[in-house]
Amino acid sequence: MTSSQGSPFEKERFIAELAVQRAVLVTQKVYDSINKDSLSKEDRTPVTVADFAAQALVIAALHHAFPSDPIIAEANADALRADSNLKEEVRSHF
Repeated sequence: MTSSQGSPFEKERFIAELAVQRAVLVTQKVYDSINKDSLSKEDRTPVTVADFAAQALVIAALHHAFPSDPIIAEANADALRADSNLKEEVRSHF
């Protein structure tokens, strides 16, 4: 992987690209290994275990590299907090 030389956000881009690559791998792993059931978000769009796992990987990577930066995510994690089985299913893909 290459990143832009001299970019003011070179480190940020590099970390983001690595996080997305890992998220792609976990998404494919989940897709290949479990049923494709999904939960419904409040706006009635589907959210899957793969969505939660990919988001968690990206957030973890960004938080580790930039601990003081705020992070806004797309999928609400309330379902994970409320359902320990779902949370363990997501964690099993890391």
